[in-house]
Amino acid sequence: MVVNQAMLVSTYRKQGRADRAAEALAQVEARLSRALPHGHIAFMAISSHRSFLARQRGDVRAALAYANKAVQILETSINAGKQGKPHLPLVLVRRADIELDLHENDAAAADAHAARSEFRTALDHLRDSLGDDHPDTVRARRLLEADRPDEAR
Repeated sequence: MVVNQAMLVSTYRKQGRADRAAEALAQVEARLSRALPHGHIAFMAISSHRSFLARQRGDVRAALAYANKAVQILETSINAGKQGKPHLPLVLVRRADIELDLHENDAAAADAHAARSEFRTALDHLRDSLGDDHPDTVRARRLLEADRPDEAR
């Protein structure tokens, strides 16, 4: 049930129906709050969705606050030896985009650099576990090359 509601949040948001997305998100958050401990990685997704919605309605400061919360939840989970590491590059890039909207260029550059570093680590893991010629490794290498050709080799 929660998964279906979470999919509705994303669908409503992409349709530009921010009010409906916010309602569905509130329902998902209420259910998760009853079922999961505070700080669970699922709340990173809630904060990330809230960030998207705030940005969509033009409240960039609130979007950054929610993006910061998403990063904090994720980093806390990772530092505790729990899940979340694969999500870090994307969450950092999303926050960097918001920082650019606010002309916080140094913070955006730092987040983008951290995201690239995490992505390089992921590429190394793909090479080690799947090999250089595996389609997932090739796709990841191409993505990194598109951003910074000198770093993908």
